[in-house]
Amino acid sequence: MTPIVVFIITFVYSALLALLYNFLAPKMGGIRLKFSSVKDNLFEIRKIKPVPLALILAVVTTVLNFLFSITQIIMYFAVGEPLFAVGYLLFDTVGYFIVMFVIYIIMTVVYNFLRPIIGGVELELE
Repeated sequence: MTPIVVFIITFVYSALLALLYNFLAPKMGGIRLKFSSVKDNLFEIRKIKPVPLALILAVVTTVLNFLFSITQIIMYFAVGEPLFAVGYLLFDTVGYFIVMFVIYIIMTVVYNFLRPIIGGVELELE
C-alpha cells in the first residue's frame, strides 16, 4: 500500500508545483536556459542562469510547503503553543526559502561548471 500512497502524494505535489510555477512565472520571470544545437531537433542545455531559477523555484516550493504546513501551525495554536506556531511559521517560510534558494544556486553553478566536462542535458524539441 505504501508505494501507491507515495505515488499519489508525489503526483499531487508535482502537479501543484507545476500549476504554481505556471501561475507565478509570468509575474516573476521564469527559468532562463541557454541552448546549443546538437543536431536536427536535439538541443543541449548549455547554461542555466542561477538567480532566476533559484528565485522562482524557491518561491514555488516555499509557498507549497507553507500550504502543506498550515495544519501543523493550526495544531500548535490549538494546543496552546502560539510561540511554537510563530517560530514554525517563520522557519517554514523564511528559513525554507533561504535554504531552497541556496540549494538551487549551488545546483545551477555545479551544472554550469560540470557541463563542459561531462556533457549537459539534451532535449529533443519538436
